[in-house]
Amino acid sequence: MVVSLISNFAADISRLQLRDHSEATESSLSKISSGQRVFRASEDPAALAIGSALAVDVAALRSAQLNVQQGTSTLQIVDGALSNMADIMNRLKTLANQAMSEQIGPSARAFIDVEYQELVTELDRISADTKFNGVQLLGGQTEYQLTGLGTNIDTDNGFVGFEFNQNANNNDVFRVNYFAATKVMTVMNVTQGVAQTIAIDSPDVGFLNEYTFERAGVKITLNSDFDDTTDINYTGATEEFQATALATPAALNAVYQVGTATDSSDRITVSLPVVNSTSLGIAATDLLTVGNARIASTMLDGAIDQVSSVRSSVGAALNRLESVGTTIITTIENSEAARSSLLDVDMAFEITQMTSEQVLTEASINMLTRANQRPETLLQLLRG
Repeated sequence: MVVSLISNFAADISRLQLRDHSEATESSLSKISSGQRVFRASEDPAALAIGSALAVDVAALRSAQLNVQQGTSTLQIVDGALSNMADIMNRLKTLANQAMSEQIGPSARAFIDVEYQELVTELDRISADTKFNGVQLLGGQTEYQLTGLGTNIDTDNGFVGFEFNQNANNNDVFRVNYFAATKVMTVMNVTQGVAQTIAIDSPDVGFLNEYTFERAGVKITLNSDFDDTTDINYTGATEEFQATALATPAALNAVYQVGTATDSSDRITVSLPVVNSTSLGIAATDLLTVGNARIASTMLDGAIDQVSSVRSSVGAALNRLESVGTTIITTIENSEAARSSLLDVDMAFEITQMTSEQVLTEASINMLTRANQRPETLLQLLRG
């Protein structure tokens, strides 16, 4: 090989090798210290994208797992309450059978009825006090109907849906203001003195936009007939509506998010009907006469079947939630394993790789030193 004073090819090669090995060593150090196989997006873009998506799914699944646990706890509370109710009704049935006997006198039958009425009252107390996080589970939920809708906020103006939440009360009056310049709508619950403002967009044709005024207690649905260029200024009844409670409580539909998406298959809905003396048909029964005792006995047969049916449905829902919980745990484990294989560093491999690169770095430094000494040979020739 020609030895030149102007260029030193061997030194250039050694310098390039030193740079490469130094960068590889730094990369290994970064991966080992962080525990991440993909420390920079440029190292493996596909793995980073897939691994990040899996990490999001795992986080969502862990939240769903908590939802399942909360749902299981809720239904266990319901099952326990229904079990107590079943025991009470068995006692009620026993008392009714005693009262149907002709040999029992009026005084004794009245004593029996005292216990009977106390147990019926206890049924209602259990129903009212069976709660989870403040929500009645067997007392049903109060449903509200829309009344007194003003002409400036009706369906002709794009207001196609009003849904009241737990913050609304019976006979609450609401006012609506909309400001086109800033595209915001303010809904005020006048009865409670609570107002909330939300940015509003007019839906495209064929679509609906939902806006939840949580604090005020209502969700409003708009369609494309809503004109977002025209103000709605409160002047009176034409910009008001009212929430009126229905007389009969409706079944509580408990919805549990058990998946990572918003599809119906990612939710489980458990319907918990109203279970009290009125819904069971025994509220007005007594044991004061033989005839009344026979009526009560017949009504209790239906009530016992009704409670057994509700308890059976709750048990089935509990089994389903337990199955969903097991599936979620398995999915989390597998997703976490897949994410780990893509993003987590293999410590043994990376330490071995770093050690190798460190050796090569030292060798490159040694060779670069030697290569830089080669021009000295020419200087010695020139000196003679």
